[in-house]
Amino acid sequence: MSESSKLRVAIVGGGPAGLLAAILLARQGIRSVVFERQSWPVDKVCGEGIMPNGVEVLERYGVLERIDRSRSRPFYGVRYVDSTGRTAQGRFHGKPGRVVRRIALSEALFEIAREENLIDLRAKHELCSLNEQSSSIGVEVHDLADGAKKSITGFDYVIGADGLRSKVRRLAGLDGNAKNSPGKQPGRMGARIHYAIEPWDDLVQVWWQDGIECYVAPSSNGCVEFNFGWDNDRLHPRKNCGEVLSLEEGLFRFFPELAARVKGARATSEMRSWGPLPQRATRPLLGRVALIGDAGVFYDQITGEGLSLAFLQAELLTNSIGDWGTERGRRRFTRGVQKLADHYIRITDFAMFFTRHPRFRSAMIWLLSRSPKLFSHMMHANMGQAALVGPALLHAVQAVAWPASPVPRHEAAPQARVLERTTHGPAGRA
Repeated sequence: MSESSKLRVAIVGGGPAGLLAAILLARQGIRSVVFERQSWPVDKVCGEGIMPNGVEVLERYGVLERIDRSRSRPFYGVRYVDSTGRTAQGRFHGKPGRVVRRIALSEALFEIAREENLIDLRAKHELCSLNEQSSSIGVEVHDLADGAKKSITGFDYVIGADGLRSKVRRLAGLDGNAKNSPGKQPGRMGARIHYAIEPWDDLVQVWWQDGIECYVAPSSNGCVEFNFGWDNDRLHPRKNCGEVLSLEEGLFRFFPELAARVKGARATSEMRSWGPLPQRATRPLLGRVALIGDAGVFYDQITGEGLSLAFLQAELLTNSIGDWGTERGRRRFTRGVQKLADHYIRITDFAMFFTRHPRFRSAMIWLLSRSPKLFSHMMHANMGQAALVGPALLHAVQAVAWPASPVPRHEAAPQARVLERTTHGPAGRA
């Protein structure tokens, strides 16, 4: 028996990061107990697009084939729609990304985890405290089903995969502060809703207005996801000339064409919000506690890399946890996670600059509209598959000197085919 197969791990959080980590650990002979506050499958309010590098991870471990295809759909790139009406589009060079309903992703991972004999899945269990000893670590959990508190000891490590408001991160003293948290402007918020309309594009669309974006994703056949991001300290969507609107009405009023597309359509999920978004732990590994996914770092949804980053961290954790007994092994994991996080934050900072500076954003979209090749290159740089600066500058010069046929300015398209109608919805709907 290898040394790593003797390990026993507690994973707090049964979302995509936690379940994938448990599955990969089990395949290396490592036992784990997964504590999840809710019942599976777990639906989380977030963007559902997975970039091609994240899809490759799911494919590599047999997860992709287990996802219900009726609740997912490929996308082949990104289209920007500026407030001026100008558009730009870039397509992936290789395999597509995939938009997957979060509950469908949770179901697939849960079913795989349930088939592994080395994984103990415990729903309705909320973490209360950590108790770290010299040779092990224990957890106290609240069983929400029977109301009892239970102390469980003898774990070698606790993995925090419990999301943006991570209790593991707080209890371990790993909460970030103003100096190491990403984002220079606090108050970034997000919200998500789905409508029963047929997707009208095979790209994820990003619609820009001053201080707010809407990400439109082909969630599945007959369903489109609308995901909003905005600076809450600059923009108050629910306030309009003294009138207090619903969040749904307040967000859609910034995008009248999108409001027209969903007019009369049935919302298949509630409009739910989350935030503030920028969070980063002081370090990914301290003592017997490690953090992955949003618990370790989450900056913003704008790059679409959140799930891919979580999957890559789970993979890195699994490949290194057997060496955490040595300083070299701990450094290997820490440096690997920090390298992934630093790249993610650097690219996101770059994107956030444009969302907060409309003139520069319009200039960027004009440039990208003249060179789809540049746009594609930037998307692959976003995934860490290409250098950001050198080739990008060359493509930029080529775009100005020898432009491709520019993408025409956006014109209002015919209203999307509504699959199910309702009498309620965004502002302006009947």
